[in-house]
Formats: sequence, structure tokens, C-alpha cells
Amino acid sequence: MNENPPAVPEESPVLQYVKAATSSSERARTVMIVMISASVLVFVGFWNSRPGGGWLDQRINVRKDALKFFEPGFDPQGPKMTLQEKERYARAKQFLDNANFDISNVDDKEQILDEVKELRKVRIEKIRLIQIPFFGAVFDMNDMGIFAGITFTIVLLWFRYSMSRELRCFRLAFKEARDQGQLRLCYDLLAMQQVMTVPPMYGQKLKKTWVLIAKALFFIPLLILAVQFRLNWVSRSYGYVLSEKLMNILLIVNGVSLIIAAILTWHCLAISLRADRLWKEVAREVDTQTTELSGNEPGRLLMG
Repeated sequence: MNENPPAVPEESPVLQYVKAATSSSERARTVMIVMISASVLVFVGFWNSRPGGGWLDQRINVRKDALKFFEPGFDPQGPKMTLQEKERYARAKQFLDNANFDISNVDDKEQILDEVKELRKVRIEKIRLIQIPFFGAVFDMNDMGIFAGITFTIVLLWFRYSMSRELRCFRLAFKEARDQGQLRLCYDLLAMQQVMTVPPMYGQKLKKTWVLIAKALFFIPLLILAVQFRLNWVSRSYGYVLSEKLMNILLIVNGVSLIIAAILTWHCLAISLRADRLWKEVAREVDTQTTELSGNEPGRLLMG
């Protein structure tokens, strides 16, 4: 017996519902791309600016240690040197050897001094101060926690609404397809266009690993805010040197944003899990219909 459903005209209500549901899925993916892109930019910003931990700071430190070798009588392995200092100066000596610097050459010393000066300038102008394209304005790196918290809150809220709308569109599309007797067609058309959602497909085993990876992406903004809050808390003494009031504002906004992000992330995860359950329920229904039409054993869709 032929198990294929009858052809459906392009103006069919089912196809209109499929198009609407597909558009809602595309909106959710767009928000996901914005969220991940913002997470990467924020992570790069505060990772490079953490006190003494960035590559730029290490470049400056190794050159400052290397300048010690140009001082007459300097002994990097002297009895008064601690183990940590001996390791630092050993790396500095390796830097001098790799760069072919001569500690007896005054010009090489001046070159290293110029490099330290330029690197410090870059650290101030490019790392400590963030330039906003087009507007030409700048803001201090310490304010990244405030702006990132507000941005992630808005994006996660946008993502939550997009996923909620997507789930409602799926339900409406499946209901219309069920009423029109075109549930399998609707399921196949929507399933083929899913990216972040992994619905059961014909002949494809559903691997839970990929499902978990897709869900893990939801936690990226929350993780970024948590790491940023920890760094701000650990390095708060540096901020208090500049302004105790501004540092307290930064910690409060960063902490509140972290809590809101956790709530919104949980909402997004819950909606995603409801969508997975919906896909499985419809998959079982489609599988049952296919079995009744073909007379084959059930389980064509639900292979995972």
C-alpha cells in the first residue's frame, strides 16, 4: 500500500503554517548567533584585561625582566633570588636568546625600552579603553561588566521570547496538519529545517550528545557573566584604588545581571525541553500513522 501522503497545493494552510513556523525558527537562530557573538567579544575583552594575566602583560613583564641583564653585575641565579624570580629571569634570558639581543649592546637595551613603552601605550589605548566604532566614543574596560550584563539580559530576554514564539508556532502547525491529515508532511518539512533542535528523523539515530551540546550553548552568556563577576570580585582592590563608588556599582550591576541571566537561561532551557517533548510526541504519532499505512514494524522515527 502506498504510504506517501497526497500532494499538497502551495496555497495549502498547512504549508502556510510551516512557513510561519520556519520563520520563527530562523528568528531564534538569529538571536542565538547574536548571543554567541556578543559572548565571544565580551570574553576576549575581559580576558585580555585581567590583571597580570593577559598576553600583552606577559610581553611587557618578560621585557622588563630582560632589562635586568643589561645591568652590570646582575646575577639571575643569586642566593637572594627566590625560586619564582629565578624562573622569571630564566624565561627572560631565553627571550633575549631567541630575539638575538646582545646584553653588551646599548642599542639593544634602548630597543627593548622602546618596545616596553609602545606595549604599555597599546595596553592603555587598546585594552584598558574600549573604542566604540562609528561614534568615536570610548569607555573604560571596567565598565564592560555593566554593559555586558545589560546586553546579555536584553539578548536572553529576546531569545526567551523567540523560543516561546517558536514553540507556539510548532504547536499550531502540527495541530493544523493533524486536522488536515498532513501531519507527516508538516513534520518532515519542519524537521528538515531545524538546526539547534535535533528532532527524530527517518533512518537517523538520535544521538543525545549532540542534543546536550546544543543545550549547552544556552549557558554561554551565564558562564561569561559568572567568570567576569569572579574576576571583578577578586580584583576589586584594584578598582577601589580608583573609585570605591564605581567599583561597588560595577559589582552590584554585574551580580544582579548574573542572577537575571540565570533565571532567563533556565526559562530558555525549559522551553527547549518542552519543544523536544513536542517533537517526540509528534514523531510517535507520525510513526504510528506510517506503521498503519505500510504494515511495517513501528520505530522508523524513534531510533534514538
